[in-house]
Amino acid sequence: MTQTAKSLKLLICLMLATFWLLSGFAIDLMPAYVQPKLSHSAGTSIEAYIKSQGGEVTLVYHDLITGEEYLINPDRARRAASTIKLPLVMQVMDLISRHRLDPDEKLAYHGYQYNGGSGVIQYQRVGTRFTICDLIQKAVIYSDNIAFVMLRDRVGKASFIQYIKNIGGQYAYPGGANVTSARDLSTYAERLYNDAKTDANARQLIDYLKHTKYNETIPAGIKEVPVAHKAGWMPELGVSNDVAIVYDRHPYTLAIMTNGYSYSQSQTVIAHVASLVNKYHKQKYQ
Repeated sequence: MTQTAKSLKLLICLMLATFWLLSGFAIDLMPAYVQPKLSHSAGTSIEAYIKSQGGEVTLVYHDLITGEEYLINPDRARRAASTIKLPLVMQVMDLISRHRLDPDEKLAYHGYQYNGGSGVIQYQRVGTRFTICDLIQKAVIYSDNIAFVMLRDRVGKASFIQYIKNIGGQYAYPGGANVTSARDLSTYAERLYNDAKTDANARQLIDYLKHTKYNETIPAGIKEVPVAHKAGWMPELGVSNDVAIVYDRHPYTLAIMTNGYSYSQSQTVIAHVASLVNKYHKQKYQ
């Protein structure tokens, strides 16, 4: 090899070494991605507000993008009230999607299925027939108690209990009691959100949840984006709950359960807590 060739080879090696050195240096200088997180002041502010109101709140905030959670006694068992309707209609929609149920099948309303409180079927004659699809809508949009009973009778309570366990619920009528937790409710909402990515029936259910007649709780505190939610209340026992998928640009689930407030105060508390969570959720992405 001539001296010129050796010099050229050495120059090429030096240039390559310099390139790799500078490339590595540039990579080291690139800032590492920092996952957005709620500020410390978020939890302080939310908890201070709850303390100022008396009563008791359990809560799960779950960021569907990052997986971050903010929790207040998430596993504490509380009366589910009508939030129990959410996993039931999810099961019914799942059975329809798997061709195990016909949405046009008609079910007759029997006297033993009567249940007062919320809903419109209680004003119909015993013997009136409703399609499964109609019962799903009534159970969600009007929180119809009789529609819930009719659908649960159709799938079977044992099957419903197993479904709750299969999708990650910790509380599936323990001792026959209708209880749940904020974590369970958030788990159901996250499952529905993910199912809707591939299942048209899940998307239809979310649309029903966006058009419920009862919007005094989480949607009242988050008005600028769509909210798919299921509320539940037992005013005589001081119980009000709500669970939602919040369709922010960075979507999240929010489950809030309350105890020890009057009905009107519980609505105010849930709406305000939801507004605080939403404010801090947006701040972390700014």
